[in-house]
Amino acid sequence: MTGTVAILLALCAGLMASDRRSTAVALGLPFLAVLGLQTWGLWAGHGVNPPSTVNAFPGAISYYVVQIVIFGLAFAVADQLRAARELRRPAPRRPERALRMATAANLVIAAAVVGLWQADRGLLDPGNVHTHTGNGSPPVLGVLGMGALVVAFAVLTALSLRRRLVARRTVRTGVPAGG
Repeated sequence: MTGTVAILLALCAGLMASDRRSTAVALGLPFLAVLGLQTWGLWAGHGVNPPSTVNAFPGAISYYVVQIVIFGLAFAVADQLRAARELRRPAPRRPERALRMATAANLVIAAAVVGLWQADRGLLDPGNVHTHTGNGSPPVLGVLGMGALVVAFAVLTALSLRRRLVARRTVRTGVPAGG
């Protein structure tokens, strides 16, 4: 679930937050809430994987490492979106208002995704969640969300590198790109 929520939260935080700190807050608070809910659900036996996924150390370390990677990718996507947006228009005059709005929007998005997830787990979380598959494979929707994060990160990184190369060439030669 965190992979799916992370891409949505990253998009919202990147499009609304005004600086790197507010991007981290607007993304981090809702992400931690969803992560806590997901971890509790696995621990309580309500997930596709058994409770040992989150509470049997050292085996559970991989679960937490994956969550850190997901958050890192989500933050990178959000921050690159924010930086690209700032090139086109200046930061808002009231960054604290932008932070509150971005955080509130992300909390709504997180609640909606979690609510949808719980409402229709048969469709979104294939497999019998009461008997646990126990094979350690994440749900399909979570994998799709992680894949979307990786693709968004790759595309935004390529665009950011291109933008920097064009800016460097413009400074060095004095000729704008395409001119």
